[in-house]
Amino acid sequence: MKLVLFLLLSLNVCCQIKNEVLNQEETTKPIVLQLNEFREIEGVSKEILQNVVFSKYEVLKIKNEESPKSFGEMTGFATQIYSTGNEINDYINEIKAEISEEDCFVTNETILYDAFVKQEYAVLKNKIDKFYKQNKVIIASSRVYDSLKENNEKAFNTNKTFTNKENKSVDFLNYKFGYKANIGLLTSLEKIQFEIVHFQYMFMNTIMGSAH
Repeated sequence: MKLVLFLLLSLNVCCQIKNEVLNQEETTKPIVLQLNEFREIEGVSKEILQNVVFSKYEVLKIKNEESPKSFGEMTGFATQIYSTGNEINDYINEIKAEISEEDCFVTNETILYDAFVKQEYAVLKNKIDKFYKQNKVIIASSRVYDSLKENNEKAFNTNKTFTNKENKSVDFLNYKFGYKANIGLLTSLEKIQFEIVHFQYMFMNTIMGSAH
């Protein structure tokens, strides 16, 4: 009788463990699908903005050739923001190239995140710091750029303390890379890329409006 009870209890525990694993798998699948959907939408948005930024930057350079007195300073600022921002995004592309699609579906590991923090985060942080400080100087040069100040502080100030979704104070790393599994790392990197392009767009739009 005791043996029967023991076997029934063991069977019940095994079933519970199996159900927990299945539930975990079912929970992680939607996360992966949601993040991949977010990546696709943001990827298209980023590509569209990149084309607009490039177009406006090219128009600005032409205007500067025609009237350097009127457009010289703005073109210099635009070149800094365009070049430094693209340098960050190129470096992120190098990091992303090391993450395979298969890695993205491993939702319970942080090996890639740990390697990123040890090997690449310091370099990325320095590049973002440079971008932030450069933008800060440009924004302070004229009231025309006042509308960009909040965006620059929120997106690129790596020394700022942020409040996350759990209402906890966290540093830049944990704010930008809160979900540390592989797909989370990739999505966070792509979000930073989008923020760079969006800031470039906002700057170009501020000095050029919708003129082409």
